[in-house]
Amino acid sequence: MSKNYSVIASYAYQNLNSDYNPVNLFNYMESYGPSLNRHNLNVAGIVNLPWGFELNVNSQIQSRTPVEIVTTGVDLSGTGVVTGTPLPGVGFACGGIDCSKSHVAAAVASFNAKYAGTKVPNGSVIPAFVLPQNYEFGDPTFSQDFRLARRFTFKERYTFTLFGEVFNAFNIANLKGYTFNLDTMAATPAAQTFAFGQPTQRALQTFGSGGPLAFQFGGRFAF
Repeated sequence: MSKNYSVIASYAYQNLNSDYNPVNLFNYMESYGPSLNRHNLNVAGIVNLPWGFELNVNSQIQSRTPVEIVTTGVDLSGTGVVTGTPLPGVGFACGGIDCSKSHVAAAVASFNAKYAGTKVPNGSVIPAFVLPQNYEFGDPTFSQDFRLARRFTFKERYTFTLFGEVFNAFNIANLKGYTFNLDTMAATPAAQTFAFGQPTQRALQTFGSGGPLAFQFGGRFAF
């Protein structure tokens, strides 16, 4: 702060593999995969402005969280622990991390060619699945927050600070509410509906979470 400002940037290239709830009792490692987003960047700064004002800036950027692509209503192992087997041919929970859309499309085509129309161990007929033309493996998180404060000092030991804060100042959507259960292929294209990879809501607003644009004003008295 010798020149009236201070800035710090923190970045993590991170990985955490976890053993999720089993999807196949014959192979517990089938549910082992990533559970943490790869990139996490935070940039924060403080600037002392003229007339006693102080500006605080915080920028948060996180990449997509890993997601599992699921064949809806299919239990290939026959162990009865899931209502949908992870899509064969791609890594477990690889969506948003290692899987490209072309990999997923190839895996869906391979699954349909190999399994569609056959039966799982419990006797249910396996449907064919279809991908939407447009979909995402979740959404990265962006949030730009600002705080402007003015401190007043009385008799050296008493201070009163007025401040105003804005969260997600650029009102970035930060979409949430995705489902990654593959859509069953309808009998006709006109009857086809899609839910896979489609957002249904925005991030909730708890200040600093990347929710919708929000303002907060307050004061603090110290003695």
